[in-house]
Amino acid sequence: MKKLLAVGTVSLALLLLGWGFWPSPAPVRDISFGAFMAEGEAGKFQTVTLTGTQDLEGAYREPQRGPEGERVGKVRTLAPAMLEQNLGARIMGWTLEEPAKLDAFNLIKPSENRWTYRFLFWGPLTLFSLGSLLVAGLVGFLLGRRSAKPTTSTPQV
Repeated sequence: MKKLLAVGTVSLALLLLGWGFWPSPAPVRDISFGAFMAEGEAGKFQTVTLTGTQDLEGAYREPQRGPEGERVGKVRTLAPAMLEQNLGARIMGWTLEEPAKLDAFNLIKPSENRWTYRFLFWGPLTLFSLGSLLVAGLVGFLLGRRSAKPTTSTPQV
């Protein structure tokens, strides 16, 4: 029983430790495609990621202020369907200019999803940890009840 409780506790500790190392998502703001391209031409982005053929996400060199005054680290937009063919080459041109307007340009297949990885890795670990703790708690509760001896009082004469 102690071994099961130790395994459950260690698993939960690893889960919490891993979750603490996971970076929290930066605020992402949706903007129009024209505004995205204008900011890219101005050299405001450090990295741009094209997912599939239309989804664009840009990370600013320095966080910008949003309409409500919040600090925005990333923006995303959806490219019009007619511009899909030249879009990658156009953005890649930002990295080739002197001085470069963009540090990195990333292409990601639509099937490469970080949430899928998180779910497939952390889901079973979470279920195992919680299940181990539940079983250890139930076993401890049941064994504790069995070992407790009822007290009977006998009248003393």
